Amino acid sequence: MKSLKTVKVNHGPLQHIPSFGAYTKVTEFDFSYNRLSAIPTQFEMPNVMILKMANNNVPSVPKTVWELKDLLWLELDNNNISTLSSEVK
Repeated sequence: MKSLKTVKVNHGPLQHIPSFGAYTKVTEFDFSYNRLSAIPTQFEMPNVMILKMANNNVPSVPKTVWELKDLLWLELDNNNISTLSSEVK
């Protein structure tokens, strides 16, 4: 499974994003329609290009999201976001 490229865990009761540190080839994560209340401040997903976290309870976006060098698609609609980190330009 070390060659895994896509992880989709959506439409469920997920409350925390699990560690995917061993899966460095993953480029797409879809955690939409869960019960997430935070985006991890320590991302172990260096090659992520697509991050979908729509329809959760996320209140803010940490700077680690903006530091993802390969990120092309970020989907955060229908959350409770009231602040973005100061790194957003």
